[in-house]
Amino acid sequence: LTHWLFTILKSLFQVLRPFKSEYVHQADVSFYMVCRGFDRDKYLRNRWKEKLQRAFDELSTSTDEAALVDGIKNGISEAIKAEINDMLEYVGRMRAVGIESRKIT
Repeated sequence: LTHWLFTILKSLFQVLRPFKSEYVHQADVSFYMVCRGFDRDKYLRNRWKEKLQRAFDELSTSTDEAALVDGIKNGISEAIKAEINDMLEYVGRMRAVGIESRKIT
């Protein structure tokens, strides 16, 4: 699902930047995604509100999440997956710095 969600963000925004605070929750896996350049016309034209609501509803009621995720991930190109993986590796490095800083203090 992570790749799918970031693929949507990549298609709707010109710029994506992961952000982790230097002071709060640095070692946690969570992070913010700062997005710029929203393409509202594309959002409306492709009916993303309805698609996202349907995906939420299906995930909320699914009894076989693995099958649902398999269907989603097959539609994402390897190039896009690689870009997203690079971004997630960057976040992982920021987290590693946070973990190490906790050991020092």
